[in-house]
Order: sequence, then C-alpha cells, then structure tokens
Amino acid sequence: MWIDPKTSSPPEPRINWNAKLKTLKGELSEEEARKGLGQFLAYNIQFTVRILMGIILKPFQAVMIKGWFEKNFSLACWGRSCAKSTLVGIFAVLYGIFNANTTILIVSSNFRSSRRILETLESITKKSAGLLMKQVFDGDLSRRNDLFRWKMINGSSILCLPLANGEGLRGQRANVLIVDEALLVPKAVIENILKPFLAASANITERLQIREIEDKLIRLGKMKEEDRRKFKSTSKMILLSSASYQGEYFYEVYLDYLKKINEEVAEEASYFVSQLSYEVIQRLAPDILDKGVIEDIESGNTPQSVIEREYKAHFIQDSEGFFRAKKLIACSVPDGGRPCVEIVGEPGAEYVLGIDPSNGGDETNDHFAMSVLKIISKPDGRKIGLLVHSYAAAGVSLVDHINYLVYILKKFNIVYISLDASQGDNSDFISICNESDIFKGERFRLEAIDADFGKEDYLETAKQIRKSYNRKADRIVQKQAFNSAFLSASNDLLQAHVDFQNIMFAGKALACDGQVEIMSGQDIGNIHKTHKLFSNNQEGNPMYSFIEMQDSWIDMTKYEMTAIQVTVSSLGVRQFSLPQNIRRVKSATRTRRDNYSSLLLASWGLHLYLQSQIVEVQAPAVTFSPMLI
Repeated sequence: MWIDPKTSSPPEPRINWNAKLKTLKGELSEEEARKGLGQFLAYNIQFTVRILMGIILKPFQAVMIKGWFEKNFSLACWGRSCAKSTLVGIFAVLYGIFNANTTILIVSSNFRSSRRILETLESITKKSAGLLMKQVFDGDLSRRNDLFRWKMINGSSILCLPLANGEGLRGQRANVLIVDEALLVPKAVIENILKPFLAASANITERLQIREIEDKLIRLGKMKEEDRRKFKSTSKMILLSSASYQGEYFYEVYLDYLKKINEEVAEEASYFVSQLSYEVIQRLAPDILDKGVIEDIESGNTPQSVIEREYKAHFIQDSEGFFRAKKLIACSVPDGGRPCVEIVGEPGAEYVLGIDPSNGGDETNDHFAMSVLKIISKPDGRKIGLLVHSYAAAGVSLVDHINYLVYILKKFNIVYISLDASQGDNSDFISICNESDIFKGERFRLEAIDADFGKEDYLETAKQIRKSYNRKADRIVQKQAFNSAFLSASNDLLQAHVDFQNIMFAGKALACDGQVEIMSGQDIGNIHKTHKLFSNNQEGNPMYSFIEMQDSWIDMTKYEMTAIQVTVSSLGVRQFSLPQNIRRVKSATRTRRDNYSSLLLASWGLHLYLQSQIVEVQAPAVTFSPMLI
C-alpha cells in the first residue's frame, strides 16, 4: 500500500539526473564534472552502494533509503531479520558522503545495539569489495566505552552514544538522528530529549542572517511579510523497530505519523512510514531471510501472535502466551513514573532474590539470570513485589557471576534467596560461592533453609521455613528443584500475581528526568568496571552502560514472559517453554527464558517468605510423667 499525503500545494518536481546528464555536451570543467558525478551517484543509489561497498541492493531497499533522504521523520516497522539495521547503516554512510560537515547520531535502547551498526559498517571496509568505502573515512573507527565515532574526510561523522547519558546527549548536535530498537526507548526520552535535540537547525547562523536582511527590507518597504523566504526543515529522525502491542508508545507514534501523512497539515516537517512483513521480504529478496526461520514460522509451531507482531510487523492487541501482554503492561510503572529501577537498595527496605544459574561460558548459551524483588506495602496493607533489579549474562566467567552476587548482597538488603538447585545440593551455585575465595574474602556464607520445597502444600512448607529461617545466621536460601509440581504451582502463582498486580515492574531510569544523574552518583563499588559485560576493556565511564542495561533487562523479562507457551505431555504434565522455532535458534542474540525463570523463582520465594511471616506454628506439646525409682 502506498499513501500519498494530502497537500494544498503540488509536490516539488523531481529532477531526472540521468536524463539531464545525457544532455551535457562538450568538455566539462573539473568542478562541473565533480558536481555532475555527485548528482548521478545520489540519484542512482543502487549503483553507488554496489561500487562503494560491494553490496547489491534490492529495488525496495533503494526506495527505503531514498525515503529516508527525502523526509524529516521516518518510521520503519519491519519484521524481525529483515536487515533494517544494516540498511540504515548504509544510509548513514551515504548521507554523510552527499552532505558534507553533517553529523549522524545513532542511538538505541542499549549502547551495544547502536554501536553494532557501526561495527557492521567497519566489517564491510575490511573486505575487498568495500575498500573504496574505506577511503571515505578519515582513519579507523574510534571506540570509547561511552562514544563510538567515525569521521569522514569531508567533515561528516557518524557517532553512537548511550541513551543513559541524557545530559551528554542534550549537549550534542546532529543533523540526523537514528533510533534503533525504538520500541524499547522510553516515551519520555523520545519526547523530551530526542525531538528537542533536532529542533535546532544545522544552518541556524545562515537563517538568522537572512532574517535580519529581510527585516531591514520590510522596514524600508522593499519587501512584504508574506515574501519572506520559507526554510525547509533539514533535520531528520528515523525510528526503527519491529511492531509493538497496541497499548505501547511506539504504536502511538506510528498512528501519529500516518495521520500527518493522510491529513492535510501545514507543517514544515515531512513524514515517511514503511511497514514490511517477512512475507514481502521473502518475495522481493528471498536471500535475506534465514530459510530455517521461515520453515519454523510456516510449520505451525510458532504462536500466531508472535508471527503477526515479530515477523509480519502487525500491531496486535495482546499476546497468546501464558502471560498476557496487556496485563504485563498494566503491571509496569509508566515511562517517566517512579519508582524506577535500582542499582542500590533503599535503606530499611527488604528484597527477595531469584537466581537461575547457567554454567556455560559461551555467548550463545543460556543466560545466568537474577531478579531482585523489592517488598513494598500497598495502602490496604497488602505486600507485593516490585522488580527493581535484574541480571542476565552469557559468555562471561563464573567469577563474574559470583562477583555480581556479592555486589547484590552488599547493596541490597536481601532477606530471602530462591535458587534453582536442580543440579544437587553440593554442586549448586550457592555452594560453589561459599567455597570460593571471593566469598571467603568477604566473609560471606549463605546457608540453606531446612524445608521440603517439593511439597504441594505450601502452607506446610511455610511452617518449616519459619522454624528454620534465620536472617542473622544468613540461613535464607531456598534450594528449589524444578520438578513438574513446582513448575505448575509457581507459574500459576506468577500468573495470579500479574493478574492482581501483586508483582510490578519498576519504571525505566532513562525515562525519569534526572534519575540517571542521581544513580550515577551512587556507590556501587567496582562491579561496573571489573565485570566483563560492562567494562569491555575500553576507556570511558561504563556506568552508563550499567544503568541502561537495567532498563533493558526489565523489558527482556516481560518479553520472555509473553513468549512462554504451555503444552501438555502425553502423561498430562504441563510444560512451560518457548515456542519450538525460538528454541532452535542458537545465537548470542536469541530469545531466552532465563530472566523469566529467575523472576518465577523470586515470585515463589516472595510468596513463601511472606507466608512464613504470618503462618502460625504450633509449639510442641511438653508433658511430664512421674516415674517411680
């Protein structure tokens, strides 16, 4: 579907540079030749990309790039694995080439995603087909932990900044702003930081000079007010994402852009919306999509809601999983609201920790996940859990996981720990920690609660917890085996917690004005500098990455929950897992369920802990019978 905007004035005529170049005769000066070549290359995007990068663009991809060139505000809602991030990276290079002294800024929900676009472009220059593109840049890609920058020889530059550095972002100037994974970027960031960020024109000095001259001419009567020069907006913002649920902000932006395209509006800015399903890509560019993914989608093993939203780029009302997306949204603190995620616990507050360990050190393995629930009291006296801190890491060492647990224990008043101990008491993560030099150096030792956590009667278990639990002795660990009875009961409980909002999700730090600056001043020790996931052995301040990852992990937890499906085995046992096609994917960026599992443990632990505080434990009867000696 193609929608032409309704405007009172006809569109500006487009120059066919190919036809115009055919009319040129005789010899050209060097300046005319350079200008003509530039116009030809800008007009023929596919040809330019092929000789510059060795990449053969499909016609629809060239159309997308031209749309981004022409319009001020663009929204690209494409299915997963449709190469939108790679294409926008190509656009950034082209725009910088054809617009000298231009700054293109790329941001994303986390710094890793945005800088991956630049790293992909860098990899192109290392191939023989991309050697010509390498000559465009003035040296190598500059890497810092809080800034990636690649300068061009014509004065343009492409840079990536972490969104968590709100003040730094406000201080930057750019002509083009690219927001990857825009679905995960808070509304407050887009409205209060990114849009105003583009309000200032790049040629503001020239505009002020022209306005000053026009003012003089009007005063002298040599010019009328209506004859003032109309400046065309040159700032650009491009939002990239897969589709969201209809209750989320990205859908509001999508509708707003479509409204401005459909209606006649007297706005200086122009808009472009593209919405591509995997089916369109499969027909137009079948070599882009992974064949195995297509087979899984069409096999019937993937929930229809996942196909509609993730692959067909349709905005849907709700998920079809065990945990409903609408209810998870209702359980989430809105963007800009508080309480926010925490990196240091509130003094006097109590926290419950859920741990789903993973022993694999490869980036494609399961995440080692932890979820921290803050116990808060509602006005009616009811106590609920608020997810304020998460952790999800793969491809790092066991030492990193132990150090992160130490950080949590130091900075949060953890009163209860629920741990997946399916591998046995002697080889579980807490036992390993107790024997580590790290725990011994900190004089930490966590003890297991003596209770039968395999019972279906949780009240009886709560009584056992009350008898054995000892906070002063650090006997606070619930070692939980993942048997069918536990999985069924804990998932039902977590679903009920979501339905009645007994589990809530903290707001994003990025969305709260000034919150990042407050958190940046908190003492978290050296975990953000020593942990491989954040330090990355680069210069700069990794604190921003540490904070923004908390926002990402909270979102990841909810996303994993919406993907959980329930199946029943031949023996009638309920199983809670990801769809089969998602489980088959083995990559570092694949969807996992480990954050969901750690929250499941934390939710179950919170329930048992609160029940153990109120359950009545009958004192053993003491009798005395006299004896004859």
